[in-house]
Amino acid sequence: MKYFTDINTFGLDATCNNCGILTHFTGQNRYRLEEKGINIVKYQYEHQCQDCGTLRMADFNDDTNITEFLKDRCSCGGQFRRDKPLFCNSCKVNKTIENRSE
Repeated sequence: MKYFTDINTFGLDATCNNCGILTHFTGQNRYRLEEKGINIVKYQYEHQCQDCGTLRMADFNDDTNITEFLKDRCSCGGQFRRDKPLFCNSCKVNKTIENRSE
């Protein structure tokens, strides 16, 4: 079983053993920009819907309360998480009892 914490800087290409679909998990993005002469570093982290498996990048902000972020739902109604096991979003193989909305 793989988690987002297992993904290296270049991401993870995972081919499902069940259906053969290749999924690229990014894990995180780090980017720099300049606003009004000030260098800013921002981070985005990938999350997976625990119902349908949709992947989504979201900005990380130290001021953001993580419990508030978890209230944001997928269009299917599922919860986006990054602390649960990754699973194939095509056939849902490797989806475990851990992968549920809270």
